Amino acid sequence: MINKIAKNIWKIGGGTWNNTSPACSSEDDCNVYLIKAENSLLLVDSGRKKGKPVIEKNLQEAGFKPEEITDILLTHSHFDHCDCISKWQSESSSNLHMSDIGAEYIKNCDHRLIGYQIEGPDYVFDPFKIDHQIKDSETFSIGSLMIKAYAMPGHTPDSMIFETDIEGEKIWISGDIVFGKGKTTGELGAIGWLNILWQSDLRVYKDSFEKMLGLPLPDILLPGHGFTVAGKDYIKKVLEASLQTVETMLKDPNIRHTGLQ
Repeated sequence: MINKIAKNIWKIGGGTWNNTSPACSSEDDCNVYLIKAENSLLLVDSGRKKGKPVIEKNLQEAGFKPEEITDILLTHSHFDHCDCISKWQSESSSNLHMSDIGAEYIKNCDHRLIGYQIEGPDYVFDPFKIDHQIKDSETFSIGSLMIKAYAMPGHTPDSMIFETDIEGEKIWISGDIVFGKGKTTGELGAIGWLNILWQSDLRVYKDSFEKMLGLPLPDILLPGHGFTVAGKDYIKKVLEASLQTVETMLKDPNIRHTGLQ
């Protein structure tokens, strides 16, 4: 299933997130987005190996071929977001853009931020080539897109918001920093899973939400799981509810590293 979000933006991968949104590919996949930017074709996150055949079919339904992908933008290092990058790279001459913090972990053969260890001993990590290490507050271009990166740690140290403008609408690509309705309760206030393994930190997560609320808000938020979030007023409610979740958790040291999502 393919979901056209706006002109030149498609959601071509993603599970139901516990039946909160229609499935595009494998249930274990993160949301995978496709963005056409003149002579460039951008894939946002890669999904998992199991879901790749369906994601590839959806890409073709959108009118493109895998070898046409020019760039891959990684929101953060988690395995459900990066698992298939090496396979996409093998089929195209795509350049990978990711946080300089996540890249440094990988260069040092430190795979904690990838988090695949929770999958068990049978998981096989396929290394991938990193072409562009993105710094906080950096502005860079992919095709006709000008993209501004904001470091927003908390879920992981390398989590970033990527801001761009497409057809006059401001877009935030948020990975697992913030979502619409949560997968467990179906209510606002969801945040990314917290785990000591991938260096989650509620205190810096709180700082990140406050930073986001201090920025001019986007028209569309593209999260790493679940539904697309649209409308500045609604996005503000989403951010405020998630900030409230973090503040509530900070009051109870017994739940600072649970798998809340």
